[in-house]
Amino acid sequence: MEESDPDNFNLYENVYIYKALYKNNHQIMLRFHPKFNKKKVEDIAYNLSYAIGQLPYFLTKSYNRANIFKK
Repeated sequence: MEESDPDNFNLYENVYIYKALYKNNHQIMLRFHPKFNKKKVEDIAYNLSYAIGQLPYFLTKSYNRANIFKK
């Protein structure tokens, strides 16, 4: 992997991963930093996947994954 490669990232253990599936056969993987607690991750994943689903398809078709970090 090169430095400019977007998949060149640090590896973390215990990452929360959710897959949002939509009626138009589009899916987005939501990846959460392990510093979140499980309840908060579930709430954010539900709200974020719902909000993304409300957007028109032409805005979301280029999104395959989202990384959510905690400050």
